[in-house]
Amino acid sequence: TWLRLCPEDVQDTFTIDLQAFETLMVLTSHLPGIGYTDFEVVDPSGSVIASILDLSVGPTLEVTALQEGPYVIRVIPYDVNWSLGYDLAIWVD
Repeated sequence: TWLRLCPEDVQDTFTIDLQAFETLMVLTSHLPGIGYTDFEVVDPSGSVIASILDLSVGPTLEVTALQEGPYVIRVIPYDVNWSLGYDLAIWVD
């Protein structure tokens, strides 16, 4: 899915319900030099359990849910402007 952040938004958030021991894989991609999409995963208790910096054309992150509940994926761009658009893929196994 091609997504675009608006200048008024400082981040995008997505919530997904996971069962204990399910694996969540998140990937973003974008055109080189058109912005960077760092992101993090927050567990049901509100703790950041994984984060990754985008050093090129999009990072990939994989985490295993240790508890059942809603997990939040927070996409935090380095710079928000009219040209920042990105693809987001989410897999649960």
